[in-house]
Formats: sequence, structure tokens, C-alpha cells
Amino acid sequence: MQIQITDEIENHFKDKNIEFAVGSLVRGFYEKKVTMTNKDALMSVFALTSKQANLCLNIVEEIKTLNKAN
Repeated sequence: MQIQITDEIENHFKDKNIEFAVGSLVRGFYEKKVTMTNKDALMSVFALTSKQANLCLNIVEEIKTLNKAN
């Protein structure tokens, strides 16, 4: 499956924790039809700060929006 991302999103992936969390969330959304939107759960599962968890949720929403047209 080919997912489109922007350069801005790709820059966030320099932080491997964010890359892994976003990748897992996107995979869950597209392959398993599961959506995780609970920031506290993200913080616990992926060992993220509150700011990082919010960023991940925003990135996933942006990815979903970018890929709706495809």
C-alpha cells in the first residue's frame, strides 16, 4: 500500500518514536480499520509526551486527509 506524505510530515519522522507511533496508527487505520484517538493511551503505549502524542494524532489525521483522494 502506498501512502502519500508531505515533506513536513517526513521531517517529524526524524524522531523515531513519532515515526513508529504514526506508522502503527496508520497501519491500524488502513489495514485493521481501528482508530486510536486517546492521547493518554498513545502516551502509555508508545512512551510519548503529551505534546508528541498530540503531534502524532495530528499527523495521522493529515495523512488520512491527504490520502482520501486516492
